[in-house]
Amino acid sequence: MDDQRTFHQRLHDRQSRLDIKFAPKTDTLPAYLLERYNDPFIFLTTYFEGVIAETKGLAASYRFDVASFASFSIPGFAALANLCSKVRTLAPGALLIVDLRVSSGEGWAKFVFDTLKADAVTAIPSFGIYPLAPFRARPDKGLFLNCSMEEQIVLGGYNGCGHVLDVAKFAHVRDLVGPAPVLLEGVSLDNLKESVGLLWRNGKCEMLASFDVSALQGSGDPGPEFPTRIAAAAGTINQGINNVLKTMGAVQA
Repeated sequence: MDDQRTFHQRLHDRQSRLDIKFAPKTDTLPAYLLERYNDPFIFLTTYFEGVIAETKGLAASYRFDVASFASFSIPGFAALANLCSKVRTLAPGALLIVDLRVSSGEGWAKFVFDTLKADAVTAIPSFGIYPLAPFRARPDKGLFLNCSMEEQIVLGGYNGCGHVLDVAKFAHVRDLVGPAPVLLEGVSLDNLKESVGLLWRNGKCEMLASFDVSALQGSGDPGPEFPTRIAAAAGTINQGINNVLKTMGAVQA
């Protein structure tokens, strides 16, 4: 039976506030890995499927950057579709978010919501809010605006659209935060208390703190323990988020 709740309701009901982001890039992955597997589809699905399996009890959502997967050409798109499907089977209940670098198009809306079965999308309103109509036409789906600070000020709170905010720039747009959900980029253990606390104090909004898996890719051989390392780092950040929110009385019972 399909979940009839809206994206905002499903986000509210998630106990975790951790978003795990997958944005693989050809220039950051060890070259030998692609040689070893001889197919980026195998590398991407093998390693990232392991990450999903290891973090299924930690993450509120999993987020996939379309442009990063597209850099691997057809195998990258195939891996993207495969991993989105794996989220449903390996981490039932987790939300699925897709990052787009485009601002409009019914075709993109169908690809994200009908093909990948995403719960929400981040989009860039390059030509204003109106081209986003295909995404807004899905009342059960979520839409996060990914744009400059100036544009966020103009578009802030548009019909409950969420916002993608960077920790480094958040102080400049803190007045935006209200009932609309926020996807917070750049969260680390160093800025966790400040970033999460600031969000909570400025509107008690629904929030997802994003942890980019690529931050631990680096160079050298990540080895078979790579998903376990990711899960450990994600668990530490997730615990830090919970500690901050508990201190502020913001964690659901």
